[in-house]
Amino acid sequence: MKKINLISVFAIVLFTYCNINAQKITQFKHEVFKTSEGRTKLKVIPVVIDQTTRIDVDKITYAILLCYKINGKKRGRLLYPKDQILKNGVFIHPLASGKTSRVSDLRVKFFNSLDTPKKDFPTKMECFK
Repeated sequence: MKKINLISVFAIVLFTYCNINAQKITQFKHEVFKTSEGRTKLKVIPVVIDQTTRIDVDKITYAILLCYKINGKKRGRLLYPKDQILKNGVFIHPLASGKTSRVSDLRVKFFNSLDTPKKDFPTKMECFK
């Protein structure tokens, strides 16, 4: 019984350490795709991870500024993908839901709170300038 409790405690400590300390993601790649239902989605995948920088996951914020047009109308979104990336290793966001919707002029900007203070994050209003 004591052996099981000791293993449980070790597993909890290891899980907590792995979730709190992680490497800093420095670059992402993105791709736009259509689902079988005709929905247009954006997939974001971390591609460069700084193995030398250990960070406290709770203290970093990753953000994505999306600027695009749907059928000629400008759209802007400020997204925070950290939880989905940590959980799934990828971030997927719907851009348009209709089969006839055309997404164009997509601009994607990635940033994080280590390199850019959160107070200096761009806003989605930059998409409408």
